[in-house]
Amino acid sequence: MRVHKEPDGVPIKLWVDSVELEHQAFEQLIRVSRLPFIYRHVAVMPDVHLGIGATVGSVIPTVKAIRARRWP
Repeated sequence: MRVHKEPDGVPIKLWVDSVELEHQAFEQLIRVSRLPFIYRHVAVMPDVHLGIGATVGSVIPTVKAIRARRWP
């Protein structure tokens, strides 16, 4: 496992030592790591690849990302 740290994001923990990480997927992970509601770090598994909005094969823990709505 290696850790990538962007100056304005949470750490990205990568479990991809034996596989190639797509450049577009890595750029997507960096953008996700900069979101204000990400909790502690982003975890990246060996099957990671570009997704729609978020990478497939990543774990993106959040805190207070979804607000409860009160229904009438």
